Parts: sequence; C-alpha cells; structure tokens
Amino acid sequence: LVSDELNEDFVLSGFDAGVDDFVSLKNSDGEILMRVILCMQKNELLKDILSKKKLLTELKVLQEDSGFYLKEYSAKVFANEIQNLQKYSQTAVFMAIAADIRCKTILTPSLLGSVIKNCTRNRDIIGFCGEDKYYVLLPKTSAQGCLQVYERIKKELNEGYSISVGACEIDTLSFEEIEKNVSKALLEALDLGNSIVVYD
Repeated sequence: LVSDELNEDFVLSGFDAGVDDFVSLKNSDGEILMRVILCMQKNELLKDILSKKKLLTELKVLQEDSGFYLKEYSAKVFANEIQNLQKYSQTAVFMAIAADIRCKTILTPSLLGSVIKNCTRNRDIIGFCGEDKYYVLLPKTSAQGCLQVYERIKKELNEGYSISVGACEIDTLSFEEIEKNVSKALLEALDLGNSIVVYD
C-alpha cells in the first residue's frame, strides 16, 4: 500500500483487505525501492508455495478441500517440522483434538476440521490422523496460547458439541515422544470430557 499521507482508517482497511506493508511517498526513493523489491520477492515465494501445495494435493499428501495433511503423511510432516523448530530453538505446542465420546456421532470430522482451520493461523500445521482425531502444530506458541486455541474452538462449536484436547510443548523431544505424550493427555481429557490436558 503506497500513500502520500498517513490516514489511519485507510491503512487499517488496507490491512483488512490483505495488504501486508505500508509505505509513504514521503519516504526516500531507496526505502520505497527496497520495499517494492521485498514485496516482489514475497509474491514469488507465495507463487512457489501455491505451486508446491497444488503438487502435494495432486500427490494425495494434502486433502484437496481442507489443505490438511492426510494420515499417511502426517507423522513424517510433523516430525520434520518439529525438527526444524527445535533446530532454531523455537517454542511450539503440539495438540491432538477429538470429539468427545458423546459427540462422536454428531460432530463429523469435516465439521471439526473446518472449525479447527477457522480457529488457527495460516502458519499452523493441521493433519487428519484418522479415528476422528486431528493433530495441530502451533509454532511460536506456549501452553497458554494452546489454551486460547482450545477456547476459540469450543466457542465456535457452541454448546451443542464438545471436544477434548491433549497437548504438549515440543521442547527437545522427538516426534515419537511428543506423540506419545499428547495421546496420553488426550485420553485423560476424553475421560474427563470437554477438557484440555497439557502434558508436562
């Protein structure tokens, strides 16, 4: 977004429409040029991401309608992403989300999946793991952030449905250890019903 004056409402409406940078014409020519170059590089990256996403969908790694990783590939994808986060010492939380036992017949996997997608960020990674269970990796998130995601999902589902969540911070654990901890936490949450259990 390029403007000759700083009009807060105009800038905010631009961000709401998808603009992710703002530059004033009062800036130096060099700064404007650098921002234009960065914007063009970002657009190239986005095109590359979309192209790879299309390929992964054609190869049946991603679900076409939701963009979630399919069961056959989820473990490999999550293990890789967790290793990358740990390599750069980034915090993250791994979640397992399932409908409560009393809701399994009425809360379909597609409805739960769409609600999870609406309540997470674009950078969060979601995989359908069968047995009506979803895995979600929340990069740059603490246990407190995970609780906020859980509350958003519950709110969007409304009182007619209930879910339970098992969660674990990734620390320096392997994916296998994280998955084991999250599965244990999910079982405890399902026993309690309509709950979240964070494994320490």
